[in-house]
Amino acid sequence: MENIIVSVITPAYNRALTLPRTFESLVAQTCYDFEWIVVDDGSTDDTRVVAEKLIETAPFKSRYFYKTNGGVHTARNLGIREAIGKYAMLLDSDDTLLPDTIAYGISAWGGVKNPEDYWCIVGRCVYENGEMVGKPFPENINTLSRTKKLRLIRKDYSIECCGFQRMDLLKELPWPEPPDVKYVAEGTVWSVLNSKYDQLYINHAFRVYFQDSGNQITRVSISSNAQMTGYLYSLHIINVIFKLDKSYYFGDKIRTLFAFTYDVIGMKKPRIEADVETKWMRMFILGSYHFIKCGMLVKKCLRKLKVIK
Repeated sequence: MENIIVSVITPAYNRALTLPRTFESLVAQTCYDFEWIVVDDGSTDDTRVVAEKLIETAPFKSRYFYKTNGGVHTARNLGIREAIGKYAMLLDSDDTLLPDTIAYGISAWGGVKNPEDYWCIVGRCVYENGEMVGKPFPENINTLSRTKKLRLIRKDYSIECCGFQRMDLLKELPWPEPPDVKYVAEGTVWSVLNSKYDQLYINHAFRVYFQDSGNQITRVSISSNAQMTGYLYSLHIINVIFKLDKSYYFGDKIRTLFAFTYDVIGMKKPRIEADVETKWMRMFILGSYHFIKCGMLVKKCLRKLKVIK
């Protein structure tokens, strides 16, 4: 009988060329107590053909799902819904795992005291040449309080990492899927979990981080992507972190609030009214929205009158 402990979830969009190297790294694992779920996010190349051929030869449980293009967050949501593992490993379709990753991750979770207090074990990434991405975590990092730990990570360790997340929590908290939005930042889920649970940080390398193919999971315009990223991330902070997460300093919250009032320029007012939960915050943002819009209109008129450049 299959012993599926980890579900490796790989969203893919037009990754026919890189998917085989991801697969080969899974074949090279020293432990096969995992399943591989490939979620094809509406690819237009031969990703389906390649994925199905790979799955046919896989020495471990593997499944392929196709969906219309909706962005990496929707592909991950589908993979998580279908997963049967106790832990999740979210693996990009152009990256690879080191041979002992699955075995080490399972062992690491087995050694966690009070695992109900944790949502993730965070390991490291290395470049193709074997060099670690970023500097090592401090030896005492796991002795710090959750708040101090998060502040330290945000300040000095905003780097590419790799982790094993609790599947039960990911199933309870999927990424939001706003209509016509192809990108939702990972932080909209990670920070909610960070506000309630701890993470265990280790300097063991789990993943090889490739930089040769860029983020292909979805294709949206830069301006739209940047605007929506800022909108969703700031909205998350307003709705969640303001209430729950003490690891954000007051100054961080204020800067984010002002950034949000800038990001909502061009957004539809009904969306703001629907998405922002706190009444006083909604009034502040809408007031700022109208103030900034009026300021931009005045500035535009002054430029047309050549009063200012």
